[in-house]
Amino acid sequence: MNLTDYVDSLPVTILLLVVGLAFLGMCLGMSGCLRQLRDYRRELTDRAKALRIHRMLERLGVSLPGYLKRTPTIDVEKQLVKCGCCPDTDACDDYLERGRNTDPNTFCPNFEDLQKYQSQGR
Repeated sequence: MNLTDYVDSLPVTILLLVVGLAFLGMCLGMSGCLRQLRDYRRELTDRAKALRIHRMLERLGVSLPGYLKRTPTIDVEKQLVKCGCCPDTDACDDYLERGRNTDPNTFCPNFEDLQKYQSQGR
């Protein structure tokens, strides 16, 4: 090879280097987004476990991870807030812990929505 062969391939080499670096940057950016999404899902799981909603899901035969996968995040957020602000915790505890055979629709603001996932199972 002579000097002109190297000079002619230099722009191609630089272009490939720039494209490679751009691709690497994009992959690293996606990795950060995926990490944030995983952390947010973990936070939703922890928040649900701190409330009665996860036990209501269990009573319906719906797994918490399955519920979180199938439910739009905005709906999960709304349901967590409703559960956390619920004034009927005694009725909920009677139903969940003591097995009272009451109709959850009479006290649970989320029950109608959660029942939709019952047919979908885990």
